[in-house]
Amino acid sequence: MERCTRLIGLLEEESTVLKEIITVAEEEIKAFVNGDHARILKAAARQEELSGLLVNLEKKRQVLQQQLEEELHLPKNCRLSDLPGALPVEFRGPLAELSQRLQKYASVLLLFQARLYFLIERALTVEETVARLLSRARLKNDYAVAPREVGLVNQSV
Repeated sequence: MERCTRLIGLLEEESTVLKEIITVAEEEIKAFVNGDHARILKAAARQEELSGLLVNLEKKRQVLQQQLEEELHLPKNCRLSDLPGALPVEFRGPLAELSQRLQKYASVLLLFQARLYFLIERALTVEETVARLLSRARLKNDYAVAPREVGLVNQSV
């Protein structure tokens, strides 16, 4: 079953890419916590590159899985975890293991995504608070706009 072998190979590639995405997400979170903008941008660019690769691998996997479904007379669009029972014995173990690994990696990635979302949300809250404080610092007690100091304006402009 050449298609089974190719499917397992594709899933191994997806697993490798997902693991690398997780590593990059960890780096991105560390960079975000440390306020390292250059590392954040670098991690985001790498994540975008890896995500594109993962999308391409997933498209190939879906086509291959559809071919297997037809060949094995399975219902269309069955889940990956449903395939091992329909495959020859020698492919069941590796496919089941890969399916579980991919589910685990997806769960870890969702957790990291939630952490990053939380960090970004907190950073935006802090930024809004600082902006309000700076805005109020320029106001008088009666909330009228404070006059500008002439010495603060660059006269050369």
